[in-house]
Amino acid sequence: MKNYLFFFLILQLFLLANNVYSSTDGCGTTSSVTTNSIPTSGTIKVFVVFAQFKDDSQASSEWTLNTYPSWANDYVSSSGSGPFTYNNLSQYYYSMSNGTYQVEGDVYNNLMITNQNESYYSSIGAANYEILTRIAADPSVDFSQYDNLNGNIFGHDGKVDFIYIIYRNSTTSLFSSYGQSYTAIAHLELSSTIYTDGVRIESGGSGLSGIGSGVQQRGGFNGRDYSMYVSAHEMGHYLFGGNHIWGVSNLALMTGGPAWNASRGMCSWERHYLNWISYSDVSSDASATLTDYMSTGCAYRVLVSGAGSSEYFLVENRQHSSPHDFAGDNGIYIYHVTNANSFPPNITADCADGNWNFTFNTSSLTITRTTPNPSGNNELNYSYPYGGTTYACYRPVYPTDAMWGDSYDAFDPTYNNVFSPVSNPRSINNAGVNFTIETTGSNSIAVYFTNPYAGSPSKPQNFHRITSVDNHPTLQWDLNSEPDISSYKIYRSYDNSPFEIAGTVSCSTNTFVDVNVDYTKPIWEKPVKYYVAALDNQSKYSVPSDQVKTTGQMDILIKSISERKSSDTEVEKEQLSSSFELLGNYPNPFNPTTTIKYQLSSAGFITLKVYDMLSREIQTLVNGYKDKGYYEPNLSDKVT
Repeated sequence: MKNYLFFFLILQLFLLANNVYSSTDGCGTTSSVTTNSIPTSGTIKVFVVFAQFKDDSQASSEWTLNTYPSWANDYVSSSGSGPFTYNNLSQYYYSMSNGTYQVEGDVYNNLMITNQNESYYSSIGAANYEILTRIAADPSVDFSQYDNLNGNIFGHDGKVDFIYIIYRNSTTSLFSSYGQSYTAIAHLELSSTIYTDGVRIESGGSGLSGIGSGVQQRGGFNGRDYSMYVSAHEMGHYLFGGNHIWGVSNLALMTGGPAWNASRGMCSWERHYLNWISYSDVSSDASATLTDYMSTGCAYRVLVSGAGSSEYFLVENRQHSSPHDFAGDNGIYIYHVTNANSFPPNITADCADGNWNFTFNTSSLTITRTTPNPSGNNELNYSYPYGGTTYACYRPVYPTDAMWGDSYDAFDPTYNNVFSPVSNPRSINNAGVNFTIETTGSNSIAVYFTNPYAGSPSKPQNFHRITSVDNHPTLQWDLNSEPDISSYKIYRSYDNSPFEIAGTVSCSTNTFVDVNVDYTKPIWEKPVKYYVAALDNQSKYSVPSDQVKTTGQMDILIKSISERKSSDTEVEKEQLSSSFELLGNYPNPFNPTTTIKYQLSSAGFITLKVYDMLSREIQTLVNGYKDKGYYEPNLSDKVT
């Protein structure tokens, strides 16, 4: 199956009445927690079954066909508080809840292979019923151990609470409801209720209205980690509810689209919603140091006046110290949260590489990122529905697998350090409050409300090369919108040398012609790279823009970069740019020999090459330092 053609939402299809209660977090603010069916603290006991259809033929090194998986016994621990032999389901919930919520249980010690081929079963519920009735006949299993809840409180109600049936493989036809395919579903479908050991194993009630006695999932051949995060996600539906959070791939547990298989460690909204962590609130000018979020639960909440409790910004420091942190980058992650008091919230992960315009080619089925657009999408949340399939930013539809996050998502002091009302992305909010979050170190931030532009300028956007002016590289960018920008500095690197200043332009100028570099067609050989940085009235610099690179032969480099100084004046540059004059050649170059004349009004480093009509280099006539004067190098016919 080509994974770029299928973006399955891990669908949760049950509908439940919500139970609401209030609690106080460590910041002294009241938060409402909505749960559907189980407590958010205490110990939940589960029973895990590994199953395979009789005619399964899927090859896999993670789970050998017709064999009990080698990792099965480590899937859940007998004690939810440890010790943990692996980062399994028990360890996951223990670490996410800081020990508040514990999952423990047992794994059935035999692989359950169905009596019939998969096509025999009219529904996944029929296969589930067969498997569980066979296990119920095993005297070593007592299902009454798994009745520990009475609704959403601890107790007994005669119903088994939580069974996982993990299928090695299955077609989409059995794992589908109402025309939608799913990887797992958070209610245990059974063709009939099973009565055993004095308890009931239920399907989940009429239609899709109940949770029943557990979860079924497929894709176990992908291995332990894959299966464990699917299992954690489905249990999450019992804790949160029957929906998903969009556009937070690999950054949260309850992820939905636009890509599937992206549920990992919980984001701070999820952990706080369940009262497993407390926020540190910021509503005025402040600076803060953030420890690693995933391992310590440290998260800052930036509150905007007038938005109430339903809208705010979250800040996490992701450093991958937890095995459940699958963020694509190390650094400061910023989320804009609306509808914050209920599930699902709307969460936008504001990526440091900004929002963009995208185009989708319906012929080649490919996505192209075009120009920066603060009001556009980022690579995590862009999607395009076409022909019944939802396409998003990962290979081969897109050049990289950015849909699951990449190394340009986090804010840091060098790549992008400013999240402000005029940056990309921007701190725009429904309350209309202007504020800035500046990343001041690898684990520190400053928040500005009084003057949002008290920090550094934002990163210049849309830096690109346009049509050359008189054979000089010509660069352009979008002007910054901060009110205190004083100028822009343009930097150049020739042939991978260190960057040095190439010029300065005013705050109202967004074009730069590098008159100190001159190239002629048809071919260039040496790389020339540029970036631009904004300077404000406080003498604070922005981080460098994205780089522009031209791969080309520097036919004339008037003065070597190592000789250039940032104190060169515009007059000096103008004089240098006119110091070379090419006077032509005689006779024409189709003759056996040709004399090419040029004149220097000042000394400098000169490279003069000759190419044929196919852009192939014929001869290097000059490559070195020349004094002021008139020269007539001779081109000999060396073409064989």
